[in-house]
Amino acid sequence: MYYNWYDQNSWNSTLSDQPTAPYVSADRATIMRQVTQAQSVGIDGFEVNWWGPGNQTDTNLQTLLTIAGSRGFKVTIDFDMNSPFVKNSGDLASDLSYLSRYYNDPAWFHYGGKPFIAFYGVTKYSVQTWAGVRKQVDPNNQVVWMGEGDQFQYLSVFDGIHPYSIAWSPNPAAQLASYAQKTRAYPGKIWMATAMPGYNDVGVNGSKGFAVNRNNGGFYKITWNGATATNPDIINITSFNEWTEGSMIEPSRTYGDLYLNLTKQLVGAYRSGAGC
Repeated sequence: MYYNWYDQNSWNSTLSDQPTAPYVSADRATIMRQVTQAQSVGIDGFEVNWWGPGNQTDTNLQTLLTIAGSRGFKVTIDFDMNSPFVKNSGDLASDLSYLSRYYNDPAWFHYGGKPFIAFYGVTKYSVQTWAGVRKQVDPNNQVVWMGEGDQFQYLSVFDGIHPYSIAWSPNPAAQLASYAQKTRAYPGKIWMATAMPGYNDVGVNGSKGFAVNRNNGGFYKITWNGATATNPDIINITSFNEWTEGSMIEPSRTYGDLYLNLTKQLVGAYRSGAGC
């Protein structure tokens, strides 16, 4: 999960931590640095929190695609249903039609030979509404649609499902195992498991926020091992740089490169079959 809407006003005292150096997401050098860091620890691609066309999440996506294409890095989007620019299902359908212009980009992530996109907050619309949108914009199911959440009836429309966060669970590994089982009850669907280094949005949301102790990397290992134990089709990390929710692995003032280094260790062990 990758966020590209930061500017110089983003870095304030409400955040649980700060990046090693404040940055502006639109800066090409920043994007190049982030791609380099991700690739260096074994991450295959970024899933961009996308709000539709006509805003910086889309213009910065375009820059990311040009950089990723020259480096063998992959890119897709996580279409955020909380976008202030998506008012109704008509906007949703229009924006998905617009998005299709990117699917043939060399950097766009494909799964099973098809372009892949994800959606955050799918319960904003009913299953029936989603079915109507898909019939309009992707009637032949030529694109992989990954939904988010724990309402598995949405798998009647979506090709897969995943939890954005499992930080709230007192037993993340068991929660992931349960989700994997429920997903696989729908034959042929894709299971994307999620690992997280931690979570802390108390400074931003006050009494409505909550925090999970990172335990100096211990929580990340628990969620990673829980994710890999489900034999997932895809592993998602929430997140590379969601600073407002304190779930980032990007280098910070508090942790330095700890979470990048730990990601490299975890990914390397997973790919070698050694476990963690």
